[in-house]
Amino acid sequence: MKSTAITMVILLASSSMMPAQGAGVIHNAEQASKQTTSNSELQRAITKATGYDSANLEVETTKNQITITIINSKLNTRSSTEREAEATKIISAISDTISENPNLAKVVIFHIDYVIRTEGKTRPIQRIDFHKTPAGVFVLHKT
Repeated sequence: MKSTAITMVILLASSSMMPAQGAGVIHNAEQASKQTTSNSELQRAITKATGYDSANLEVETTKNQITITIINSKLNTRSSTEREAEATKIISAISDTISENPNLAKVVIFHIDYVIRTEGKTRPIQRIDFHKTPAGVFVLHKT
């Protein structure tokens, strides 16, 4: 008798946990889908503003930050001032996408990374950061 009662309790406990896990998986899948859509929108806006091939752009988003990686840019051999000017142009070009997309509403930091990638190896050139001001504008962060 005791083993039957214990088995029933275990079965009930595990069946009551199933919907919560299933809902979490659905929620995560929905979030992943929204994030992929946001990343695609950002990548299109960057491509339009800079002329980079989308194969040379990577966009990663989290709840609070976005990292844009520009691979093998023509500016990798130029001055940091020129890369900062282009990064500012990128932020300007995607600001509408950010403000119109509720999935990106909590983003407060942008990282724009210039890298050289050859033969599967990535070498960083420069990381440029933008922080969101209380007024909701992204400004170049200088350290």
